[in-house]
Amino acid sequence: MYHGVYENNGDYFRASHTPVNLFKKQIQYLRKHFDIISVEEAFEYYKKGMPLKRQSVTITFDDGFKNNLETALPILEHYRAPATFYLSGVCLEEMKIHTLWSLLFNALYFFYPNADLSEFSVPGANNPKTLFKYLRGNGAAVEKFTDYILQNFDIAEKLNKTPKEGWMLLRKEEVSEMLTSDFVTVGSHGERHLMLSELNEAELNYELTQSQKKLIEICRKPVNTIAFPFGGYNTHVKKMAFEIGYDMQLAVNYKNNADHQDQLIMSRYGVPTNTTFASTAFFINQAFRRMGVDLGH
Repeated sequence: MYHGVYENNGDYFRASHTPVNLFKKQIQYLRKHFDIISVEEAFEYYKKGMPLKRQSVTITFDDGFKNNLETALPILEHYRAPATFYLSGVCLEEMKIHTLWSLLFNALYFFYPNADLSEFSVPGANNPKTLFKYLRGNGAAVEKFTDYILQNFDIAEKLNKTPKEGWMLLRKEEVSEMLTSDFVTVGSHGERHLMLSELNEAELNYELTQSQKKLIEICRKPVNTIAFPFGGYNTHVKKMAFEIGYDMQLAVNYKNNADHQDQLIMSRYGVPTNTTFASTAFFINQAFRRMGVDLGH
């Protein structure tokens, strides 16, 4: 699992984007030692109990950053490596500043470490950890928070002076461009990048349906795969997602023992962004060993 790939200094606000040279080495390694298959193929093998011809991996990207198109995709196409991009639905609409609320949150405390939010009347307004936890489970509060900081701090101006490859999301026309590639499929990452397991029923339904509706419109075909934002889900989220049409669900780590045998969901390995290539190869091998597979390389 990746989030983004950057060429210069594109990781100001959170360490989630991978340097391009490291990414190239990782894709070269995966192409040499594995079959790189799509998420859809992976679930088909899993559900049907079909034997793999070779040890296989899938490549996924979460959130929907513009650098997925500009920097990651040319490398994937060069190595003929298919990938699934899980997009936050908000990237398909116009926003005051084209990024995720969670990145605006990080940018706020990057530029204003002692930001006074006492007038922003929500629980824990002046405690960043408490505030973030509250916001990720409350879509209405996220919208209010975004409006508040853009009105009361010059975040947009400051953000626009930093490399856009680190924070700008894809736009609708850019998603359409990506979809012309034979190596691209897309899935849902929710609508507003919220912790689905912490939402009330109405907001959970909105997150699952609104993003799917937008993606179906632009893809012109069914969208039945979702990667849960923050890796957050529970049994109820899985059930509602399945009822809405998501029969290929991706977590980060499994939350329940029963998930290990549930053919609706798979866990993922998050590729570290702040490590060496050798460490990445080691951790990939360790991930396979935990499943009882010795890759021998």
